[in-house]
Amino acid sequence: MGLIKEAMDLGADVVGGIPWIEYTEADERTHVDEMMKIAVEHDADISMLVDDAGDAGLRTLEMLAVRRSRPAAPAARSPTTARAMALYPEPYFRKVAALLKKAGWASSATRTPAHCTPASRRLLANGNLVCLGQDDVCDAYYPFGQNSMLEVAFLNVHLLWMTTFPEMETIYDMVTVDAARCINLKDFGLEVGAPAHMVVLDAKSVYEALWYTSRRSTW
Repeated sequence: MGLIKEAMDLGADVVGGIPWIEYTEADERTHVDEMMKIAVEHDADISMLVDDAGDAGLRTLEMLAVRRSRPAAPAARSPTTARAMALYPEPYFRKVAALLKKAGWASSATRTPAHCTPASRRLLANGNLVCLGQDDVCDAYYPFGQNSMLEVAFLNVHLLWMTTFPEMETIYDMVTVDAARCINLKDFGLEVGAPAHMVVLDAKSVYEALWYTSRRSTW
C-alpha cells in the first residue's frame, strides 16, 4: 500500500489494484477497500484487474462494484479483464451486471476470446457500458499487436460475431466514444475546446474503416 500512496503523491492519476490474487476473501476485501481509500484521498479514478482467471467462483468484481456504490467512493473508471464473467451462472451474471450499472462502472474487455466473447455480448444486451482495449503489445503475454484500436475493433467484430452494419457501429463506439466514457475522459469529442487528438481514417464508413484497417493517420 505504501508504494501505491507514494506513486499517487508523485503524480499518478489512477489507482490500480489486483485483488483476485489474494489468498483469502478477507484479504480481497481489504485490498479493494484500501485501494478505494487511496483513490478517495487523492480524488483519483480507480481501475482494477479483477477475476482474471477461468474460475466462476471468483468474486472480486462484485466486491468492487458493491464498494463503488457506497458513499465516499472514487470516480468511476473500469474493472478490467474479468475473465471469470464468461463462466458466471446466468443468475449471478445478472446480479453483477446490475451492480455494475448501479455503481456507474463500465466494463473493459481485452480482445482475447475467453475474456470478451460471452461476457461482452451479455453485458451489451443488458445495457451495460462496455469498451474494448488491448493490454499487451508484442510482449511476454502477447506476441502480436500494433497498438491500434482499429485492429482491436476488427478482431472483435469476428470474436463477438457482430458482423451486421449496426453491430459494427457498436463495436466502433466501443473503441472510441464508449472507451472514452469507460476511462472517465474529460473534454472528449468533436467539440469546441476539446483537445485536437484524432485519428484520421481513409474510409467512407465504419464498415470500410474496419475492412481496411491499415489506412490511418494520427494527428
